[in-house]
Amino acid sequence: GLSAYFELKSRSVLEQDGVRHSCPSGTVQYFGFIPPRGNGLGGKRAYGQDSKALKTIQLTIKGKIIKLQDLDEEINRPSRLVDLGFGHRIVIDVANKGKATIVHIRSQVHIHNHTSLPI
Repeated sequence: GLSAYFELKSRSVLEQDGVRHSCPSGTVQYFGFIPPRGNGLGGKRAYGQDSKALKTIQLTIKGKIIKLQDLDEEINRPSRLVDLGFGHRIVIDVANKGKATIVHIRSQVHIHNHTSLPI
C-alpha cells in the first residue's frame, strides 16, 4: 500500500496547525477540530451542521498534495479519483458514521459480480 500524511488546516484545531501526521497503509488515525468560540458571556457553542468554521485537511501521498478544502462539504459527495502519476491512483471518500466523519483513502477497488445465470 501507499503511505499517506495529513495536516489539519484550521484556526481551531486540537493539534498545532501544519503538523504533519503519518498514516501508514492499513492504519486508522484519529484527529479532531475544536468548535469555534461563540460570542457573549460564557460563549455560545455551535454543534455539527451549525458550526461554520472551515475544516481543511491536506493529504500528501507519493509527493502529491490533495486538499479537502471544506470537510463538511465533502461528506457524501461521489468518490474522488486522484491520479498520483506512474500508474498509481487513489480513491477518496468522505462520509459520516455516527458522530464521526470518516476520510477513507484506498488504492484498490474490489469488483464483485453478483450475476445469477439461468440454469
